[in-house]
Amino acid sequence: MESLLRSGVVREQTQLHRLLIYLGEKSIEDPLHPLKEYTIGLDALGKPGDYDPRIDPTVRVEAAKLRKRLKEYYDGPGATRPLRLTIPKGSYLPVFESAPATPAAGAPPRPDWARV
Repeated sequence: MESLLRSGVVREQTQLHRLLIYLGEKSIEDPLHPLKEYTIGLDALGKPGDYDPRIDPTVRVEAAKLRKRLKEYYDGPGATRPLRLTIPKGSYLPVFESAPATPAAGAPPRPDWARV
């Protein structure tokens, strides 16, 4: 998590930065407890108590931006990272997963049916 924050995938002191920290901490504290949009709005993004996620899409918009930034990072400078943090669509709970294996240099890629 620290290396991801230091990578510059999100700028410090922004909503995306706060969101990434919050989601990362929550996924480690209680990985089986789903995160609610309302709670994320209040706790991570500083929304007021009368925040209504049906009217204000801030959490969904920021989560989509964060998903995009993470994808760009792992497709680019973070491609060699052995562990990846992703936020699956339809959920706000991050998942830590191993990077996909890459074929050896010069080896032709294996077809999907051969990976069984």
